[in-house]
Amino acid sequence: MFFTTFVSFFDSYSLGTTNSDIDNHLFLDSPVNVITVLLAYVLFIFKWGPQIMKSREPFNLKTLMIIYNVVQVFLNLILFIMAARLMPNFSAYCSPANISHTATDVAIRKVHYYYVLLKFIDFFDTVFFILRKKHSQISLLHLHHHIGIASTTWVTLKTIPGGVAMFVFLVNTFVHVIMYLYYLINLLDRTKTMWWKKHLTQLQLLVKKVIKLALVFL
Repeated sequence: MFFTTFVSFFDSYSLGTTNSDIDNHLFLDSPVNVITVLLAYVLFIFKWGPQIMKSREPFNLKTLMIIYNVVQVFLNLILFIMAARLMPNFSAYCSPANISHTATDVAIRKVHYYYVLLKFIDFFDTVFFILRKKHSQISLLHLHHHIGIASTTWVTLKTIPGGVAMFVFLVNTFVHVIMYLYYLINLLDRTKTMWWKKHLTQLQLLVKKVIKLALVFL
């Protein structure tokens, strides 16, 4: 009941029935906005962040990170439910882009848009690493993942919204619910997450293979 109420709240916000209506939303009216955010993200990682932390001790962000992980679990769960409701209208195999004016296609574009926003929120993962001076955890793979996912989901929304990408969103949000729940429990009591850390890694590797296979048919 609790999540159904929130999902209904998100469903009540319509992106409109035309591509021009979608283009008026945050980050979608111009590629300059997205490029600016991506550039700021990179500059913070390699310049601003290190400068800010140069003469400072690592911040204790435990409380903030607990809140952040709760929010991430909540948002990913909502988006998973929204995508799952639309599952009969897309598949992992050659599903066409959803560009019509039907209510279903509008709803699918809506989920795609929310997923784009969620990928920008994910940038805070890296911000927290910088502020805690955990630079060793910021690998090229980490940066490639965050920048690549945010930019490609934006491009696909602008060009071929929905389609096979919806299957990717469905799988990815499900895994992120588990992943951020793991991070949350780990912050609260590390001893309770030791036994399922290995299984989480295995799940992430499996999902990557499934997504790569699905993208072949994008």
